Amino acid sequence: MYEQDGRDFRLSLDTTVAGISFNVEQRVVDDQSYMSIPGRPWRLDPAVSGKERAPTLSDALRSVEAAGPEGTATIDGVVAGRFVLDGLEPARLTAALGLSNPGVKLTDPTTAFFASAEGEPVALDLRYTVSATDGAPGTSILRLTFEAAPDQVSIAAPDDLWVAKPDGHGYAIWYPATWVPELKTAEGGFTDTFTGPDASGTVFCVHDSKLDLEQWAADGVGFYTKQFEAKPDSSSDSTLGATPVKVTTWKSGTVDGQKRSITSVALVQEPTACDIQWFAAAGSTSEDDDRFEAFLATFALE
Repeated sequence: MYEQDGRDFRLSLDTTVAGISFNVEQRVVDDQSYMSIPGRPWRLDPAVSGKERAPTLSDALRSVEAAGPEGTATIDGVVAGRFVLDGLEPARLTAALGLSNPGVKLTDPTTAFFASAEGEPVALDLRYTVSATDGAPGTSILRLTFEAAPDQVSIAAPDDLWVAKPDGHGYAIWYPATWVPELKTAEGGFTDTFTGPDASGTVFCVHDSKLDLEQWAADGVGFYTKQFEAKPDSSSDSTLGATPVKVTTWKSGTVDGQKRSITSVALVQEPTACDIQWFAAAGSTSEDDDRFEAFLATFALE
């Protein structure tokens, strides 16, 4: 789906990567670009905002001429002529469709435009080779089909926006834009806290740790059990991306004299060991769990 209102636009793509299908949505409002994928919060992407914002689809196609037709194809029951697009800049088209990514290189693009015998647009095809920095090249095929749009399209910025942590401390994470970050350096590491009105997240890391994951997690649980004045309610093995982690929960620990629901995720990526923690009101809800999953999913050591 692609909708445009002046220079603002909204794009929703259904895609499949490594056999997994998911939806990607992008909005550009007042020259600010926002991106969302399932399991991740809405995020402002400064790399493609402001002067670097993506062009609209109409801008990308403004100087393009259709040559042909060269054969026909039946698309959604409509027999359409196939036209070659002369003057198209593939880089502008992929940017307009939210396909630009610093870690992905798009090469060998081919495009085709389909129109009915009455001259009505039917579809736009884009095929290219994708080469990711951490994966083998593959072929991507995108088809946009055109439908009659409502008279009025209104596009607004998301109201549940998350932002990137300020630079520093050698890792990345995202948190709700209304929360307050506090980055503190300590001897041998750091403790960073992100505080909201009803919950908070903490990232505690030690550099040059000599401990493996089992010992790091065990030492942490022992310390936190005393600190939270409660025994943990559960402990399990999991992964964060490809990194093994230990997950420990306290349903009712004590923090600053208040009962809190606490989850602590221990991980080791030599030589750094980290605990990523989430503090919510005792008796946390599925919404709290979803926010922590989103917070955790954005964490990456740099």
